Amino acid sequence: MPASPLMQRAAAVGLLAGLVLVTGTIAWTSIDSYADGQGEITEKRLELQSLRDLAEARTTFARLLPKSGKGALILPSTGNAQEALAAAVAHAADGQQVLIDGVTPLPQDTALATASVQLRGTQSGVYAFLKSVEQQVPYLVVPRLEITPFRAADPDHNKPLIVSAEIRVAALVAPAPPARPGTTAPPAEPVP
Repeated sequence: MPASPLMQRAAAVGLLAGLVLVTGTIAWTSIDSYADGQGEITEKRLELQSLRDLAEARTTFARLLPKSGKGALILPSTGNAQEALAAAVAHAADGQQVLIDGVTPLPQDTALATASVQLRGTQSGVYAFLKSVEQQVPYLVVPRLEITPFRAADPDHNKPLIVSAEIRVAALVAPAPPARPGTTAPPAEPVP
């Protein structure tokens, strides 16, 4: 007995709905895997850019190394870069006619550690400190400097003019090398 036209239409609609369901599932799976692939590509591009930035930073650091053979250290990426910066400031003040009143860490980004340094000293001592800051390794930079008189000179008692200074210092922080699978990064060396 032949099927009625209503049954034939119902079967055709059912078959069409099944085809739409199968096609939709295949299309959804394809779109989902495409989106996952695009996410992986974006992640790998960011990783590649990070490695390029690291290579560029290492090249820049290599150019900054002194030619005298003296070992140069940029602030380590591991550990506390602010403590290393404070140690570098104290090292710059060694032997100078300055007294460091305080080193206040400022917010740090990934490539730069900054601190505000309050100090007192003679004019020549502050000058020698700044010269030491510019010439020592790690290379400290002074983006801000304010000097005010602290105590007037007294030639009768052989006392020089004492100034107080607020100096903002900054130093490069070495980027952490990417970890290779199955290895651990060596500990960072302290700043001299």
